[in-house]
Amino acid sequence: MNLEAQDVIVRDSQTGRIIGAYPFTEAETGHRVDLALQALNAMCAIDALGIGAMYDRDVRIRSSCRMCGTAIEVATLNRGRELAYWTPETAIVWSGIRYEHGCAANSLCKVLAFFCSDEHLAAWRQRQGEDSRGFRLSMEEGLETGRAIFENSLKANESGAVAT
Repeated sequence: MNLEAQDVIVRDSQTGRIIGAYPFTEAETGHRVDLALQALNAMCAIDALGIGAMYDRDVRIRSSCRMCGTAIEVATLNRGRELAYWTPETAIVWSGIRYEHGCAANSLCKVLAFFCSDEHLAAWRQRQGEDSRGFRLSMEEGLETGRAIFENSLKANESGAVAT
């Protein structure tokens, strides 16, 4: 099975070294997730929101508004399945639509982001022009989207194999 062709891992184009495996990356993305005793880079806002449920642990996410840089913090409870809080309270998630060259990390993940307000999302979208297609999600909807993608990805099926 070619994990790169299935868009499960990301390799450095020069060295071929693995630099990412969804939902994590070595790259500084601006989406830091405190998981247990480590702070890790998530590929995007949706990935960051799904990590807690994936690992069955509460997490704290530190990110920023894609438009203005305002700090955004999110914490989960119930082992990553609910939101404990987020600041600012007006923060939202943008789920953009862009998938190019068979690699979400280099296309889709670039347009899945946090914004501190609807006004900043609207201003950012106006600057993006035609590249601004997607969906505005509440923080709760963003968490549910992340959970839907990642919650069962580490669970073994009846044969003992990990779900893909």
